[in-house]
Amino acid sequence: MPAMNAKLSEYAAAVALASLDGWPADRARFSLTAQRLRAALALTPEIAFQPGWGTRWISSVCVVRTPDAAALARELAAMGVETRDWWGAGCHRQPAFEHCPKAALPVTDRLAAATLGLPYFIDLEEDASARIAESLQVALKVTHG
Repeated sequence: MPAMNAKLSEYAAAVALASLDGWPADRARFSLTAQRLRAALALTPEIAFQPGWGTRWISSVCVVRTPDAAALARELAAMGVETRDWWGAGCHRQPAFEHCPKAALPVTDRLAAATLGLPYFIDLEEDASARIAESLQVALKVTHG
């Protein structure tokens, strides 16, 4: 059965362990960047952050719920803002799993169509956060009036 090789080398593990010393400072920087994005999109109800993201917990990615991720991604790309189709159409729609038995997965289908990875990284500048938010607001107007 097709699968992935998810081994971690000893070197990569050592680098990861060493980087934990800097996590408190990195977490603070990620948090600041998250707060900028949240503030810039606070009056955009069509965009929803994951519950607690940027307030109770933090990560190195920003995935939001949207009314139509594919349409927004196209509009944002036209404005020079890259996004990520975070989970694709769902694992059950990947060619490697086409032959596997499956039931209907309406929640997966709904989430796959609605989630979008926004540009987000530890040193994302304030003006870049504002540009992402402004572009997203323009894209929403184009795609949803």
